[in-house]
Amino acid sequence: MRKVKINKHQMLVLMTACKSDRNIAKAVGCSRQCVMRIRLSYGLKYSDTNWRNDMIIAMRKDGHSVQEIGKTYKISDRQVYRIIKKGPSHDKIP
Repeated sequence: MRKVKINKHQMLVLMTACKSDRNIAKAVGCSRQCVMRIRLSYGLKYSDTNWRNDMIIAMRKDGHSVQEIGKTYKISDRQVYRIIKKGPSHDKIP
């Protein structure tokens, strides 16, 4: 892998276009960890995850099974349980 220099504006553009660290890494030609390190150094976070987690909690409260939620969002049952246990994201903001 090669060393990549991405400024904050370029990172914002890539985040909206590629939607994930893995896709950004493929587009730029570096590792996912490198992209994540650069993104976090600029203080950029994906907000889609918070929205997804809130939807998972709402689906569980509506009576959907953990397996059904996992298939819907393409995540493991274990991760669904972890998200439910953690609670809504808006409660975690200081």
